[in-house]
Amino acid sequence: MEKVIILLVILFILVLTFYNVKDTTIGPSQSNDNKTGSVEQIELIIKYLKKPKILNFGSGDGIITQYLRKRNYDVTDIDIEDNNVINSKPTLYDGLNIPFNDKTFDYTICFYVLHHTTNHIQLLNEMKRVTKNLIIVSEDIPETCIDYLLCQCHGNICSSWNSGGFLFNTDETWRDIFKNINLNLIDTIPLDRINKYTRIYYPVKRYIYILSIDSNQNNIEDYSL
Repeated sequence: MEKVIILLVILFILVLTFYNVKDTTIGPSQSNDNKTGSVEQIELIIKYLKKPKILNFGSGDGIITQYLRKRNYDVTDIDIEDNNVINSKPTLYDGLNIPFNDKTFDYTICFYVLHHTTNHIQLLNEMKRVTKNLIIVSEDIPETCIDYLLCQCHGNICSSWNSGGFLFNTDETWRDIFKNINLNLIDTIPLDRINKYTRIYYPVKRYIYILSIDSNQNNIEDYSL
């Protein structure tokens, strides 16, 4: 069994390395409405986005922003460095403090970003400060030994994306963090390990957390869709 795990990890490293090299050469014309796993997952949360002004926290290549702008959302990108491929420069920040006024945005979306830092509480509090309605967080959730190995490989291989290290939390830990900083979890969307939204060589459980700023909204029934 140990040999199987090692072989799986090696395969993951090789495939992900190839994927990263391939991604660095992609250009705006190639990425036009290119549906990566994260972009496809936007369709799972679109029903919550009833107002136009969105902060895309950790915007990366900008493909999610491009996808939302085509649907008439007013999206602002923010990241620690500029890796966009859509000719739309993000606002750069120091990895800790979001340089916008309180309640600037209707929503903040944060797709597969927080595990690339260890400052989860400070960043979530910053998102909470600049957001009026909902924060939507999507994360890899390790549940098994193999999950932890894959996540560790991902964190190390993608070290250029990290800000002060990386940290993958369990579902229970995320829920405790949300509760402790008064973010109300009104809905959770679990994603199977292998599905149309994810890459087969990285079969880690994922969750999308729908978090309300409003203390009176404690579940999905309290949020008017």
